[in-house]
Amino acid sequence: MNIGQVRVGYVELKKPGKGVPGAAEWRPTKGDQEQWSKLCSLPNVVYTDGVTWAQYSYGERISSIVRLANTISDLRRPSEHAVTELVGVLRRFLLWEPESPQTLTSLVKIIGGLCGLLKEEVHAAITDPLKKRSQMRLALLADDWRDLLFPGLDNERFADAFAQTITFALLLARVDGIDLLGETYHEIAQKLGKRHLLMGQAFAVLTSGVDDELDTIETLRRVINVARLHDLDVSPADAYAYLYERFLATYDPVLRKDTGSYYTPIDVARHIVRFVDEVLQEHLGKEWGFADDDVVIVDPAMGTGTFLVEIISAVADRVGDKLGPGTREDFVHDLVSKRLIGFEIQVAPYAVAELRIHGSFKTRFQVETPPKARRFLTDALADPNHVQRKLGAPYRVMEEARDEANDIKLKVPVMVVIGNPPHVENAKGRAPWIEHPRRGASGSRSVSKRPSIDEFRADGLGRYESDLHGTPWYFLRWATWKVFEAEQRMPAGIVAFIVPSSVTRGRAFSGLREYLRRKCKVGWVIELTPEGNRPPMPTRIFGPDVGRQLSVLIFANAACSDEEEAADVRYLELTGTREEKRSALEGLKTTDPRWLRCSREWQDAFLPAGDPTWTAFPSL
Repeated sequence: MNIGQVRVGYVELKKPGKGVPGAAEWRPTKGDQEQWSKLCSLPNVVYTDGVTWAQYSYGERISSIVRLANTISDLRRPSEHAVTELVGVLRRFLLWEPESPQTLTSLVKIIGGLCGLLKEEVHAAITDPLKKRSQMRLALLADDWRDLLFPGLDNERFADAFAQTITFALLLARVDGIDLLGETYHEIAQKLGKRHLLMGQAFAVLTSGVDDELDTIETLRRVINVARLHDLDVSPADAYAYLYERFLATYDPVLRKDTGSYYTPIDVARHIVRFVDEVLQEHLGKEWGFADDDVVIVDPAMGTGTFLVEIISAVADRVGDKLGPGTREDFVHDLVSKRLIGFEIQVAPYAVAELRIHGSFKTRFQVETPPKARRFLTDALADPNHVQRKLGAPYRVMEEARDEANDIKLKVPVMVVIGNPPHVENAKGRAPWIEHPRRGASGSRSVSKRPSIDEFRADGLGRYESDLHGTPWYFLRWATWKVFEAEQRMPAGIVAFIVPSSVTRGRAFSGLREYLRRKCKVGWVIELTPEGNRPPMPTRIFGPDVGRQLSVLIFANAACSDEEEAADVRYLELTGTREEKRSALEGLKTTDPRWLRCSREWQDAFLPAGDPTWTAFPSL
């Protein structure tokens, strides 16, 4: 229901005798129950069967249950008391104003529920066989979105991308101080685009001409317009860091599992960044580490930007007090527009990364991020040679960003690839550009203009090769190709990833281990969960929801590396509670005496070398 141009709430009218939720006579059918679960996501609902009335907010009854009479035939003479109560309910309903959420949990619950409703609205609209004009436009928009950014996106995934983009674009605009109610969608998009160019255009494209069909957008912007992220029960930095992870767990836990979207704790990312910074200095001769002006960094699955934010902090710690007012802007511009690159396939975490990275530059360098930042809404694993059609002026910014991302994948030399790629098993078909075998002799290790999973295969282990078809190994193959192979004139570099621990000893990864030993000069393997899969809750360094066994791989190549000399690989287990592991990781250095050297046999496990007498026996 609207008053003027303002959405105030929703009225659900049932046939007489149905009752209302919470009343003794309410006996919902399965359909009623499913509908009620959706209404529980709305902030202002009046539910009535014409006789019984009540008001609800996010599934909680916020009024008394008003009964005008016992049956519909008695309504000619409702009691004065009942009428007075009903007038009060309707007055509160019509004059409703949203309240600002006080906790991150309540904010996530509210926007997660509304985003889910918007997703269902979009999906219903584009799959309706009797589409109205606005619905037809949504269906055409889905086709454009596939052509422009994500080939193979089905209707359900488009509806999800639509809903998350709208929700997080509104949050981004709110943080930027844009009045969501005093501006049209077009004006919101224009103002948002001044600082976040791609998100501004995405919001403009998705809201153009479809707002009349999608009622939930109006409720979303009213609710988000009163949200004060700086007044929540956590610091803004923590709110931004964990906003999307908690949102996804509420909004769609299945999607969270399907996409492998489990985010890296801030302190774990910080310690890995610090360790890689030390490797840059000690093994690659980069005196200033990440701050060195020829160190180009890519996080190919940046999520909410945790690793990039920690790199900004590491750079600021090293050079912040050495930069005068005249050089600070130039240094930051060079870092952002040339050397710090992020790819992300999901729009919502991309928006959160925008929030965090902008805030980090402002806090650590006292400057705003230059508009030409190298953060891209793209699939790092997609074929950059694939020619996608041009869609015209409304999509110009997004097309330019897509083309620039492809250009980086193919042509820009990269020294460091770092991150925590999504952990999805059985991802065959997800990355054809990497999955397809090489033409020519099987097992060839020749350098190519594209990465292939072939380089991770080992002769005679074909029955295990299905284990290589997981997103961590596709991302690892992309990263090793980009750093160690794509630019022969600059082979020195580092790959640092959090991956499943199966890589350290599994037979399927024998070829992968040989590849790393040949391509690199030195490597470090940090076992984060030596307790095994599903370890005791207190030992889970990524939190209680992540029970898989994980390791950190950090492998470095130097200009003088020899592929016939196996890399010096070192191994360390972190044991104890979550806090003890993080403390050990914090103090870890490349020269730590706790490192144990691994075997130098090409395909051996990344484990401490055993006694030769023992290892000569057949393996069980």
